[in-house]
Formats: sequence, C-alpha cells, structure tokens
Amino acid sequence: MAVPTVPTRREQLLALPAPVGSTAVALQLRISSGLRIGTGCEIQSYCSARWDSQWNRSLSSGRSFLPEFCGPNELARSIESYWTWEDDNAVGRKELAEINARARGPLRGEPVLQLFKLAYDASFLKNEGRHTRCDLLAAGTHDPVPRKIVQFPKPLPLEGPEMLRHLAPTVMSNEHALSIVKVNDAICCDGIFLMNEAEADVEVPEVSVRNSGGHHGLSVAILDPGEIAVREGIFSARLRGNRLVKDMSMFFAPLVQVWLDECGKRVHQKCMGKDSKALALLRLAPYGEILWLWSKLISTARDLKHGGCVVLVDNPRPDCIDLKFPTTAECLTDRLADYWLACGQAIKLKDQDGFAAAVQECNRFRHVLFSAVRAIAALSATDGCVVLDRTLTLLGFGCVIQTSGKNSTRTPLDWQTREQLSVDATRKQGGTRHRSAFDLCNCVSNTLVFLISQDGGIRVFSNDDKHVFLSGPLDSL
Repeated sequence: MAVPTVPTRREQLLALPAPVGSTAVALQLRISSGLRIGTGCEIQSYCSARWDSQWNRSLSSGRSFLPEFCGPNELARSIESYWTWEDDNAVGRKELAEINARARGPLRGEPVLQLFKLAYDASFLKNEGRHTRCDLLAAGTHDPVPRKIVQFPKPLPLEGPEMLRHLAPTVMSNEHALSIVKVNDAICCDGIFLMNEAEADVEVPEVSVRNSGGHHGLSVAILDPGEIAVREGIFSARLRGNRLVKDMSMFFAPLVQVWLDECGKRVHQKCMGKDSKALALLRLAPYGEILWLWSKLISTARDLKHGGCVVLVDNPRPDCIDLKFPTTAECLTDRLADYWLACGQAIKLKDQDGFAAAVQECNRFRHVLFSAVRAIAALSATDGCVVLDRTLTLLGFGCVIQTSGKNSTRTPLDWQTREQLSVDATRKQGGTRHRSAFDLCNCVSNTLVFLISQDGGIRVFSNDDKHVFLSGPLDSL
C-alpha cells in the first residue's frame, strides 16, 4: 500500500477553516508562536498578525505611541494601546472576546505602570555583586493557573525596588516567578509560582510536548540593567537601552520554515512506516512539535548566559567544521516520533486493559525527549559550536569552523532591513562567533546557524545560492 504523502506546512494552513479576514500568513504567525491549531486560536491568529504589523510599522517609523526615548511610561502606554486595539477588534466577536478575557491578568491602569517602574528600577540594583534578575507574574484567574509553592501569610508591599532586589535571588530560575497581586491599589508579592508544572502533567490523548499553552496574566521579566520584557496574551515587548524593541520569532528567518518542513516529513514518515493507525489517532501534526522542541533547545541554551552557536548542516561530514568531540546516534526527530507512536498506542488502548502501562510508556518517552533537549542545549556552553544535521541528529560539539581558503560569491543581506551589506562590514559587526557563522554560511550550502549571545540575543544566519541572510536580534518563539 502506498504511503500517503505528508502535506506541507503551507498546505496544512490553507486547509484550516479561515477566520474572518484571515490568511495563511496570519495563521502561520501564531502557529510559529506555539499556539495550538483551533477555532479560537485561528481568530486570535488574525488579530496577532494585524497587531504585529501595526507594532512593527510603529517601531520602524517612530510614529504613533513610540517616541525616540522610551522608559516604563512608554511601555505602559504601548500595552494600554494594545488593549484598546484588542477590544476594538473583539466587538461583535464573542469567541475572541472570551479569549481576550482569559489571557488577561488582574492589573490595569496605574498598577501596571507601577509594576513596570519597579521592575525597571530594580534592574539597576545589585545583590552581592549580581544584578537583579527574576520573573514576575500577575496571574489571571482562568486555567491553567500556576501552583503557588511559597505562600506568604500577608502580601508583601513592593514599596520600592529594594524589596524586589531582596526577593529576586529566590527565583533566579525561569521555573519560578514572584506572584504579583494588587491590594488596595498597591503592588504586592504574595508568594512564588511554580511555572513548569505543566511539563509533568500531560494526559493522553493530550500528546503535545509543549506546555499547556502558558499561564494567563501579565508577565514581567527583569533581564539585565535597563532591560525588562513584558508579555500578556499575544502582546510582547522588550524595553532595552531606552528603546522599545519587539524581537520577532527566529522561525521567521529565511529558510527556517523550509527546514521545519523537512523535519516534519521525517517524523511523519517514520510514524507512518511503523504504525499508521496510531498516527491517525493523534490530533496534532508534527510541525508545531518540532518548532517547540527547537525553541526549547535554543531558549535553554540562552538561559545558560554563556553564549553559544548551534549549526545545522546538510552534510553529516562537513568539510569546513572540525568535529572536536564527534557523537553518534542521538536524533531528536526520532525521539519525537517514538513519543508520538507511544501516545497513539495509548489512545488505542483507552478504556481497555493495558492503558495504564501504555500511558507510563508515553511518560517515559516524553521524559527522554525533554532530557535529550536539555542535554544538547548544555553542550552549547563549551567552547566551539554544537553541530547537528538537518534531521536534528547530533554530530558533535566543541566544534571549530574552518573556512580559510574557501571562496564564495554569496552577498550578505540584512533580512529585516533588506539592506545589502559588504562582506568586510558584515565580518566586522560581531565577535568570533559572528564571523565564523557568516563564513560558514558563505561557503557551505543549506546551512543554518543559530547564534546566541551572552546577553540573550539570538541571531540566525542562513543562505541560498546568491545570499547569506543575517537575521536578528530574534526571539526563541
């Protein structure tokens, strides 16, 4: 029997029931941010694409609510502007209005500005020589509500940034966040949230390797001196160097989607070859899961604050790369396929003998998959780059890029500004990793390089026959 061909990412998007005014591109914007495919998310996809377009025009033009010099006041005005825009778009759309209500946290008006100012001012303070870094969450009331693992008897008023400075060391990991509440118009902290509980609580047939969609509410991350990031619903913005920045997803970089399609086909074909009936029972296609896996790997490497370089190559024996510590056998797409098939087997046994054992097998495969992602991300902390092939098979780490004597006629192109650059100017833009990433893409076809700076910025280098595309700074989702 002939094996059915897997639809491409574009074909899958076009096959979805289109929301009002939506296009495949609009849907792709939201799917690339990790949301599930469904009627509600499709409608939200349309609004996200429209807002992203408006936001980007404001950033590039300097008009609207964005002045040249920005601080917490302008950040608060921008999210207020978003809420107004969101409410206007929800008029007459009951389902979208319900989605907006679920995504929002309890803070509005002056308390939002107070929180942003506290976080911004605290970012400049040090505790035992280390700058303040932590996550804050004013949680919504809709599920999933994060578990509070530390509860204070009485909410602690955050009367100034000093209190945040004292509390920040308790939540240095992104697995936790300070719980922010409003008490009589005052900003307070009433405990500490556990943010990643959903990773251990996935029920069959809810087979996604992603978290359960994230926690609702207003999230504020203190990242570096003068740098804070804000997220609520589909709104996200970063205040950095007295400018408002919206880092686009790294999955929008040129040719990244092509690579995602290749990985998706591999997972689909392996599952179809082993158990097509089990695959048919799953509700989600593998494309979004591969996107999530790669996002998890890059964001985990970024959180190490070491900087790193992760390379995807077409040839498992690349001429221009010295594999200092070569490896074999670890393939993330195969791990994902194994997990998906285990979930399909469990679904087939639902309400039958053997179901409990099948669910346990699902959890085992899922744990192995998560552990492999974290282990590969940790390899980026070594000197040199981590190298995988385009099927996400690990080839080696601590690798050195060697392109001396190699010639290429590719032209550097800044993807976001569409500006054509000179080779010399491009090589002088960054440090050793930047130059090596550019030189590799200039010499080796079908190469993708994900560059992670120590301050958390992500850049992507890719190429076609004529150009080397430089993209960034970007976000990991």
